[in-house]
Amino acid sequence: MAKEYKIFKTAAKTAKENNLVFKDKENIFDFSLLDSMEISDREREHIKEHDIRYVSAVFKESFYGTEFDNFSDCNGRSLYHV
Repeated sequence: MAKEYKIFKTAAKTAKENNLVFKDKENIFDFSLLDSMEISDREREHIKEHDIRYVSAVFKESFYGTEFDNFSDCNGRSLYHV
């Protein structure tokens, strides 16, 4: 089932009213799917920060990875849909 969004005149208002992350006038992110995934809060935040920085309408795929400490790391691939 596709998620339905309320659309407004500005991207900022659309993001705010739909609890989305506003990057710029052309890129708004919905990270709600991450909330249902069994990943750590650190990985969830890393994905958000990384993808806000690198993902765009042109580059919809992101490979991320980081080492939190000697015993914890994460890596993966994010793919976004317009």
